[in-house]
Parts: sequence; structure tokens; C-alpha cells
Amino acid sequence: MKEDVIAQLTATLAQGEITPDLSANVVCTKEEAREYLLLNFFGYSEEELASEIEADDEKEVADEIAELLEEGEDTITFEHEIALQCCAGCDVVEDESN
Repeated sequence: MKEDVIAQLTATLAQGEITPDLSANVVCTKEEAREYLLLNFFGYSEEELASEIEADDEKEVADEIAELLEEGEDTITFEHEIALQCCAGCDVVEDESN
């Protein structure tokens, strides 16, 4: 999952498409989707994934995955957005209004 995202972003950057906001499609199995949601939407760390998930969060993630897999698909695709905070050596101009 992570390697695929890196490959997508590397290809985008190689084409010279450097913008402050990048995105990549993350294709996940049911198990990977659980990790993806807990890490990216609930803010858990990788260490916490092993044993420290709150029951309410676990249920919400399971419900979301079940809903996304209702169509009989084997995988779930998330659009992962990445906001550059600093870009040395590129032509991206930071918005002065921040």
C-alpha cells in the first residue's frame, strides 16, 4: 500500500507536476482499510494499532468498511491527499496569507 503511493507520487513529481497539494489513490484490502482509516482519520499511531484501539472507533471503522464493500468488491480505494509544508528546490510558492 505505502510503496504504491510512493510510486504514484514519484511519477507525478517526475512529470513536473509539483503543486502544494498532491493526491494518490490508495487501494486497500479489508484489513489494510482498517489500518488506513485508523491511522489517517482517527489519528492512531502504528504502535497503537496492535492493542490500543477504542471500541467505538473500531466499530465505526468496521461499519465504514462494510458499507464500502457492499458492492461485492474485494478492495477499497481511498484518495489520499498530501499537503506540502516545505519544498526545497521546487517552484512551489507558499501562500502568503497563512
